[in-house]
Amino acid sequence: MLSRSTTKQRLWVLPWGLFPRRVTIYLKEKGIMDDFEVIPVEITAEGMAQPPWKPAGSMPILEVRQPTAEGQNDGIFIFQSIPILEYLEDVYAPHSGTPDMRGTTPEERAKVRDCLSVISEATDTFGLYVHNASKIFDGMEEQDRGAASVALKRTHHLLSLLERVADPNGPWLASAGRVRRLSNAWLCLQYSSQEKCIGWT
Repeated sequence: MLSRSTTKQRLWVLPWGLFPRRVTIYLKEKGIMDDFEVIPVEITAEGMAQPPWKPAGSMPILEVRQPTAEGQNDGIFIFQSIPILEYLEDVYAPHSGTPDMRGTTPEERAKVRDCLSVISEATDTFGLYVHNASKIFDGMEEQDRGAASVALKRTHHLLSLLERVADPNGPWLASAGRVRRLSNAWLCLQYSSQEKCIGWT
C-alpha cells in the first residue's frame, strides 16, 4: 500500500469542467484538499492556456511523480478522473484517518461502483449536450440541436435511474462509499449560472 506523500502533488483543472470538479469535490469530501497544489487552467480566445510544467492533455491531470531537476525521470501523470480517484483511494488507505469512499465490504463497494457507473454515463451524456448547446463551443465545433435534445433527455433518464439505485436513506447515494446525490439542476447550473448554455431542451 502506498503511503501519503509529504510533497504536494500538482493537479491541473479546468475550474468549471465536470470531470475536474469530480476530482476537486472528492478532495474536499476526503479532507485532503490541502495536500495538493490545484492549478486552474483557463480557456482564452487564443485557446487553452499552458501553465509551466503542465503536460499536454485535457483536464484533470494529476502529477503522481515530479520530474527531477537533473532529468533522472520524466514524471508520471494520470489523465482521467476515475483513475485519479482510484489512485488516491489506494494512496489514502483507510488507516490514514481519511474516510473510506469505496465502502468496506464487497456489497458496499459494488453499490458504489453501480452508482458511479450511472454517474459516469450521465456525465458523458451531459457533456455531449454541452458540446452541442454551449456558447463555449459555438464556433469552435459544429453543433447539432437534435443531438443536444437527445443527450439532455438521456441525461434526465440516467439521473432518474440514479435515484432508483441510490441509498433511500440518503443523503449519500451509497452510504458507506459517501457518494453524494446529484440532481439535473446541479449539472445545468454549472453552465447556465455562468451564461454558458444556449438553453436547448
